[in-house]
Amino acid sequence: MRMRSRLLPVASVMALLALALVACGDDTPEEPAANEATPAEEPAPVRPAAVDQPFIQESPPPQEPADEDVAAADTPPPRPRLASPIADELGIEPELEPVVEVRQLSSSYTAMLVNEAAIDDPRELEAIARPHCTAPEGCRVGVWYNAADMPRELPVREIQIRYQVFAMGRSADGRENVLWNCNVFLEFEETGECLPRPMN
Repeated sequence: MRMRSRLLPVASVMALLALALVACGDDTPEEPAANEATPAEEPAPVRPAAVDQPFIQESPPPQEPADEDVAAADTPPPRPRLASPIADELGIEPELEPVVEVRQLSSSYTAMLVNEAAIDDPRELEAIARPHCTAPEGCRVGVWYNAADMPRELPVREIQIRYQVFAMGRSADGRENVLWNCNVFLEFEETGECLPRPMN
């Protein structure tokens, strides 16, 4: 007896495969429709451009002043130069030497030209004039600041006396008197140590 073949027809196999595909579903992603909006992608964050920082140079630490710098700072500025052609002729540096010129007009009278800028205290004039008043019979010393006012001969004229800034005298018996021009040195007005003022 011949056995019936168990092979299914080709049409039946195709039908079974179609049913299997429907049951499992299609895994192929669907393409969006032409009129369907596609969600926009978020833009990547933008990094800010690097900004060049200015170059900052650190200040060096403060340095202690050297000893010579401190000494220079404490040194007072040089005194102004006295405008005197006589000082130039004699080679005197008025910044260092208060006495510019000494004129011996007689055995008992001496006229002196003094650098005003070299005098810090008017009483220094007394110390400057005293060594030039040594005559035993008596002596007198007159002091001026301006060479044009300083007498060159005796007698001393009234206009020259007007601009005399200091005078001292010593008598034969040793008595002394020292007087200042109180128009220049007002502090001696109270003590009465003033040179006589001209009448006019």
